[in-house]
Amino acid sequence: QMCIRDSINAEYGVGTFPPSPRLVKYLAAFVLEVSGRIVKKGDAAAQNISRLSSFCSEILKRKVMNGARKLVPSLNELKAIKDTAPILIRVSFLDETSKTLRIDSTTTAQEVFHVIASQKLNLKSAAGFAIYESFNNIEQRIGMSEFLCDSMSKCEALQRSLAAKHKNAEFTVDLKFVFKKRIFVDRDESADPAQLELLFWQANKAVWSGLLPCPSDVVKTLSAMRFQLNFGDYNEGRALDEFLKPGRFVPSFVQPSTELKQQILREYSQLAGTDGLQLKKMCMQTVRRLPLYGYANFYVKVQNLQRNTLVENQQRENLNLFVGKEGVKFYHFATDSIVASYGFPNLLNWSYNDGEVSLAVDSQAETIQVETKEGNEIISLLKDYSSALHSNPYSELI
Repeated sequence: QMCIRDSINAEYGVGTFPPSPRLVKYLAAFVLEVSGRIVKKGDAAAQNISRLSSFCSEILKRKVMNGARKLVPSLNELKAIKDTAPILIRVSFLDETSKTLRIDSTTTAQEVFHVIASQKLNLKSAAGFAIYESFNNIEQRIGMSEFLCDSMSKCEALQRSLAAKHKNAEFTVDLKFVFKKRIFVDRDESADPAQLELLFWQANKAVWSGLLPCPSDVVKTLSAMRFQLNFGDYNEGRALDEFLKPGRFVPSFVQPSTELKQQILREYSQLAGTDGLQLKKMCMQTVRRLPLYGYANFYVKVQNLQRNTLVENQQRENLNLFVGKEGVKFYHFATDSIVASYGFPNLLNWSYNDGEVSLAVDSQAETIQVETKEGNEIISLLKDYSSALHSNPYSELI
């Protein structure tokens, strides 16, 4: 029993934090020696020790290769290490489907990314996609070298923090891993049915949630396409009023008038005979024409923007920063307008420090400063888009 406990403790140590470079070869040799021992044929305890040591040896190899963890393991992870069992996670997609994968303490986002892209989805090209961690629908991109189990540790720590802060209330932190497109360039996704499916649902979610500004005529067209996709050809006898409510087949921010409902159903009737693949291609052709399609949306507080003719003081508190292939755009939702825009040739430098992003532009040596909690992702996007547009090694962005 003592040997078994020692083996489990070794698993905990190896599975969470790698040994020093001086110790690793000695530890590896010892673990390999123990894993090959069989004290007595048929001795269950000896075989259990050998099994634990073999597991420890494999984890040690991967830990040395992938590097050190940043966070203390979660309880679920420690239990999996003790039981020499895999950890099951679900990776979600924006069409409400998901894939289940087995990971361990050493699994990085890069490894999961390639399994999802090449084995689960069979994408012809996964360039520009990324994996996000989502805590109660608040998303953050996971770096390719980061460990999936660190996200589980964050979730557990957040759960404890909320429980301690609000002792008389119950809080549940829901962790999800989400696979979606992050970097958009001018490519024809219709050549890859798997990518077309992913981008179709990602675009629909962006429009339906209001994150992608969309004029009423486009909303009407997209709603009609959703009806055709879900119900097939128009049938006058089918009751559709329930689906014309906000959040169903009409975006949540739209209060459809009687006239708009009639226009949607009229366009729906004109789509008779259009199959699902054609509809998705038509949808993507429509949304790709939107000025802010493919842009990442960040809520910011602008500290200084010298184009006072474009941005009134009262608007600065309610601006969104959009980052995409053409640079950055400041959008004001209340007036449905892009109030300032800077292309990459005009962006001389960018930095993030103490919750503030600084954008140096060549317009009269102007420096724009914005407050945000998502500065690291903004800077990362600017770097990745700049790299893609200057050297065009798009496949290397992942």
